[in-house]
Amino acid sequence: MLTIALEPEAAALYVKHLPVERRVCEDECEDYATFAPGSKYIVVDVGGGTLDITAHEVLEDGHVKELIKATGGNWGGTKVDEEYMDFIKRLIGEDTAKYIDENQPSVFFEACREFEMAKRTIKPNSDGKFNVRIPSQIGETYTIVNCGRELKSEKTVFTKYEKHMAVSFSGDKLRLKSKDAEDFFAESITKIADHLSELIQQNDGKDISTIILVGGYAESPMLIERIKSKFSHMRVIIPTEAAWSILLGAVIFGHSPNLIKHRRSKYTYGICVNKKFNPSEHDENHKYEENGEDRCRGIFSKIVEIDEIVSVGEYRMIDKHFRIKNCKEEGNFKLYASTLKSPKYVDEEDCFFIGYILSPGHAFLPIHSIFIKVYFGETQIMFIAHQPKSDKMVACYLGE
Repeated sequence: MLTIALEPEAAALYVKHLPVERRVCEDECEDYATFAPGSKYIVVDVGGGTLDITAHEVLEDGHVKELIKATGGNWGGTKVDEEYMDFIKRLIGEDTAKYIDENQPSVFFEACREFEMAKRTIKPNSDGKFNVRIPSQIGETYTIVNCGRELKSEKTVFTKYEKHMAVSFSGDKLRLKSKDAEDFFAESITKIADHLSELIQQNDGKDISTIILVGGYAESPMLIERIKSKFSHMRVIIPTEAAWSILLGAVIFGHSPNLIKHRRSKYTYGICVNKKFNPSEHDENHKYEENGEDRCRGIFSKIVEIDEIVSVGEYRMIDKHFRIKNCKEEGNFKLYASTLKSPKYVDEEDCFFIGYILSPGHAFLPIHSIFIKVYFGETQIMFIAHQPKSDKMVACYLGE
């Protein structure tokens, strides 16, 4: 059976199983205590596109409990690339940039790829120069658009931060001060550090003593320096294979999926139900009539609440007498999720449809009771539905 591994969890399991000498930590003696029972750590999984952060506590039996559900944003390494490409387009001007976008888009892709390799050499507080290759087509197009003027005649670039950045050229390379090149990292690193700080200041983030940096971007000297300086009171661990930690950790998780014992519910989950209309409780907009009785449609019947601790193997029962359909076009029991703690109706702005618990074409009998167990503690939502009358049983998964 295919099992989904969550990236921050996989990364943490990998680091947890590493020999001490393969973790990058200031104090090896302290490093031994990082995964001792009762210890708490936060995992910062920052790759190319997105940032995912979660926090764990090590239990007495060595298993792991999730303290803070995974959160993050689009502040990964590609954000740095975007800042650089914005700089390049300001360097060559709007007309040249537009021409390349419309006629030679692969040129910008090549320029971004060159920067992606070169940016690894950018170190904080360096007095040196940063060199990055510029595809020749950029200079050639600039000359055509600007009536024979060469790109190397440009001496400064006015950035989006209203700063004049000095530039020079050496062959096919663009040169600028390393301190200026640090600006490409500024927004991304600030967002990561601020978000991390917010999580650590939460009640569930108290007593966290260790930060684990994983993912490709975690190897950036710029990011490492900022995290270590902003969180100087905490241990910072970067595994030697930070970019591979998720993949290798997923292998560990595949062999021992129960190493994560408790998780936090990412959303509030519930099913859509219709009930007898109660004017003191229900909205007139959801009122309808059925068989001469006023009823209310689209009620969010909560099963589990956002941020609630759910354990592996723990289930919630949906134990009611439902009139179910048995057709090929539509399933039964609509599962919804919400970012609110107690949504009232499934059509609220913060609610969204996840899927059917019973898929189209199911073999359950109409009218007769269905007993459904819902498991939220896994990396996927699992359902086990049983109908005593027909003795039918179905197990299915829905990804979060």
